[in-house]
Amino acid sequence: MMKFILLFLLSTLMIFAGEKVVVPGYLAISGLITVIALFFWSVYKAVKTQNTIYALGMLPFILLLAWMFFI
Repeated sequence: MMKFILLFLLSTLMIFAGEKVVVPGYLAISGLITVIALFFWSVYKAVKTQNTIYALGMLPFILLLAWMFFI
């Protein structure tokens, strides 16, 4: 998890610094599909089991939204 947070912060800093960050299209699309699938799975499991630990599955989606806000 710490590697993801570090990558999140560094990629945001590189974008603001004007560095050209190139992400291959297939990697971006597969990451987006993974985040969306994890979001819907966590909502389904949290509602079905009434266990709040599954709400942590929404964390990548929330981080993606925050990252898109700061771009």
